[in-house]
Amino acid sequence: VNDTSFTQWYVTEKNYFKPRGRTRLRFELAQKGISSDIIESLFAESEVSDYELVVQLLNTKYYRAACEKDKATRQKLIQSLQRRGFSYRDIKTAIEEFDEKE
Repeated sequence: VNDTSFTQWYVTEKNYFKPRGRTRLRFELAQKGISSDIIESLFAESEVSDYELVVQLLNTKYYRAACEKDKATRQKLIQSLQRRGFSYRDIKTAIEEFDEKE
């Protein structure tokens, strides 16, 4: 099996059905035995950034939680996105931008 094509397919499928950050995808691919060179080359060519995925999630799945101004709800939202592999910086920036729109 071609590792490069599998890696591309895997990342595409995961981002379509349940978007994840690059950190988590790197970890999952490494667990599957994909070399770090293939993983890094895939992400170097990728057009979609983690920030864009976070914004997309805030506008769809996490819209209700993002609208909440309650500190505990916001913290749960941030933690949930971090478990998906997104960086705190991308999450915080996306939430601040979301708040400005509201």
